[in-house]
Amino acid sequence: MGLRESNKDLRVLLVDDDEDEYILTRGQLAQLRTRCVNLDWVSTYEAGLAAIARAEHHLYFIDYHLGRHNGLDLVREAIAQGCMQPLVLLTGQSEADIDLEALRAGAADYLNKGGLTPALLERSILYALERAHAHDTRAQLSAARLNEEFQRQVLAIVGHDLRNPLSAMFIDLKTIERGADLTTRYRATVMRMLSACRRMERIICDLTDYTELHTSHGLVIHRTAANCDTVCAEILDEISRNYPGRIVLYTGTGLPDGHWDASRLAQLLGNLLTNACKYSPNDTPVELRWWREPATWGREDDLLLSVRNGGEPIRPALLAHIFEPFKRTDGHHTRQPRSLGLGLFIVKQIVNAHAGDVQVESTSETGTSVTVRLPSTPAESSLALAQKMYGSSADS
Repeated sequence: MGLRESNKDLRVLLVDDDEDEYILTRGQLAQLRTRCVNLDWVSTYEAGLAAIARAEHHLYFIDYHLGRHNGLDLVREAIAQGCMQPLVLLTGQSEADIDLEALRAGAADYLNKGGLTPALLERSILYALERAHAHDTRAQLSAARLNEEFQRQVLAIVGHDLRNPLSAMFIDLKTIERGADLTTRYRATVMRMLSACRRMERIICDLTDYTELHTSHGLVIHRTAANCDTVCAEILDEISRNYPGRIVLYTGTGLPDGHWDASRLAQLLGNLLTNACKYSPNDTPVELRWWREPATWGREDDLLLSVRNGGEPIRPALLAHIFEPFKRTDGHHTRQPRSLGLGLFIVKQIVNAHAGDVQVESTSETGTSVTVRLPSTPAESSLALAQKMYGSSADS
């Protein structure tokens, strides 16, 4: 924090065993032009260390001569005890050779008391505070990077190591499900367990995608000929097993065929419908709808998908960040454990990979709706589109 950056007076502590030096320093600081500085004073090493431990000041001036201890001892001990504020060592003419030692000890700056002026004090204060601020910023960035790297490693391990036992469990449950001697009661239990396995698989997919997105340039998709209606039917069947008794109204208008990554499209719809079911009252319907709209530049009609649910609207402050990772909707109506907050983040990445767009609207009158627009074919170059629209004459 520099002198010009603070809205408050600057609090500085002088640790010096000579009261005359305190009076002289106070007078020089009173002449500073940019900020009012309140100078406090203690006269002993012990009092200085105790005051520094309370962290009540923005900066500390420490005289080299402090009785049986010296200023370097105080600088080293203060830093060892966790002092984060800048420490400036004040030396006399005879201590001219300790400047580098002061910096090695952790001092932000050093000043020769024999040549002190208000301008020199002001420069030193500004320099020390800016240097401390830059150090804090670097430390925060470094800690954030370490935390992010640790998070990615944990997510990668969880995503990888859970898949094998989950797959084995799923296969065994499917085998049991096919057994002819399975009673109705136990068949329902097996179906619930299979549904739980599918939900866990979806979470693992989100974790894996999140990890890959942080180690690559984006989500990889594989466009093939796909049928939107078929994908919707598969996901609706899964949702009906995961949320039995929940009403999902489904409509589709237009041609369902296009070129998309069908597995990613299923993942997108699964995330949207799961969110809609989790974060809305159980006695209200969820709506899934798709239709076609004309696209620009002569492309095939775009596919639009909309998932809507009732209930309380999402708060505007959260709505602005809803596609960020680890952001969760309010969840007023769900008793289920809170999700990771990756579902809508993955939705956004799938839409981006298809060169599409996604919008969210949430009001108390209409509920919450997420609308996705996906091109039905991959994007083409401007030249190819011009040739398609205007003929081969575009080559000339």
